Amino acid sequence: MVAAFTPFTNSVALLVKPEPSALQLPPRIVLKLADRRVPEAWNFDAEQDYQENIRSHIEKFGMIKSPCNPDEAPSEWVHMLDLWDYFERGLSKEREAYQCLTEAQDLGLVPRFFGAAQLKVEESDCHPSLTHINGLLLEYIQGRTMASFQPGINLSPEEAEAISQNVLQLARDLRRYGVIHNDINIHNVIIRSENHRPALIDWALADIRLAKVPLEQRWKNRTMWQDFHYDIRRLLRNGNDGDTSVAGGVWHRYRTPISDMDQCRMAQNAGWGVINKAISDLSSEEKERFYDEDTSVGSNLGLRWKVKKGVKTRLHDDPVPACDEPSTVGLYAFFFRLSLVVSNNPFRY
Repeated sequence: MVAAFTPFTNSVALLVKPEPSALQLPPRIVLKLADRRVPEAWNFDAEQDYQENIRSHIEKFGMIKSPCNPDEAPSEWVHMLDLWDYFERGLSKEREAYQCLTEAQDLGLVPRFFGAAQLKVEESDCHPSLTHINGLLLEYIQGRTMASFQPGINLSPEEAEAISQNVLQLARDLRRYGVIHNDINIHNVIIRSENHRPALIDWALADIRLAKVPLEQRWKNRTMWQDFHYDIRRLLRNGNDGDTSVAGGVWHRYRTPISDMDQCRMAQNAGWGVINKAISDLSSEEKERFYDEDTSVGSNLGLRWKVKKGVKTRLHDDPVPACDEPSTVGLYAFFFRLSLVVSNNPFRY
C-alpha cells in the first residue's frame, strides 16, 4: 500500500502497487474496498459483538433471517449487517456501471476499470461479511477533486471558468451512455493535473437500466437530465459554498442565457410569469450583463426580459447528439488516445 485516501460513503480507497507478476496493471492503481468498518461508529467491541451474533444466528437458523421485530429498532449487529449488504450492493452497481462505460474509459471521462478483487480475512468463517472484503481495481488519476480547489482564492475566475467548461462537456459526453450517476458533487469530479480535464468517479449509486435503450430515449430521460444537465450546472453555479465541508467561491459565475425563442417555448407550459420571474430574480449584475427589460410587456403577458444582441445563448437542454457523433470533442479524444498508446502500459480493459 502506498497511501490511503479519504474514505467514501460506502468504501475505503487505497493507492497500491500491484505485484510484479501483474503485468497488465499500471505501476500504481486504486483499490476500492467495500469495507463495512469504514463508519466512525465502528469499534473493536462492536465488531466482536457482530461476529458472535452472526455466528450464533447462523448456527441456530442455518442462514441469515431477519432477526428482529419490524416494530422494534434493530440491534447494533443487525445494523452492521445491513450496512455490509448496502456496501456490497454499491460495489456491484459500480462494477456494472464501469462495464457499461468502456468507451468513456477509453476517452478518459471516468477512471479505467481493471477488474474485481478480494481481500481475504478469515476463509473458514460462516458468512461472507467475515471471510473477505470485496473491492474494485481502478485507474489512479493524478489530480485533485473540485472540492480541493477554492475559486477566487487559489484559483482565478478565468481558470475556474475554463475548468467549468470542461466539466460541462464531460456531462454532455457522459449523458449519452445512459448510466445514471445519482451522486454528482464536487468531491466526485477529479481534475487531472496535466491538462485540467475532468473525470467523474464514485459510481456506487449508479443505475444502468437505460444503458441499452435507444440514444434519444436515454438523452430525454428526466433522471439523466437531472444528473448531467441540472445537477452539473447547480454544482458549478452554487460553487463550493454549497458544500459546508469545503471553502471557496463560485465556479461558473454566469450562466449562458437561454435563447428568447426557447424561453417562449417554455412559457407555453410554465406561463410567462414563471419565465419572467426566473430572470428577474437574477443578480442585478447578471441582468445588466445579459438582458434588456421591455417594461411595455406585462410580466404575465409576454417575454419581458430579452437577451441582449450579440450575447451567446443556449437551449434549455442540449439537443440529442447524432448516433455517430463522437462522445467528446475531437482533439481531446485524439490526444487522450495518443497518450495511451505511448504510455508504459498500452493495454485495453
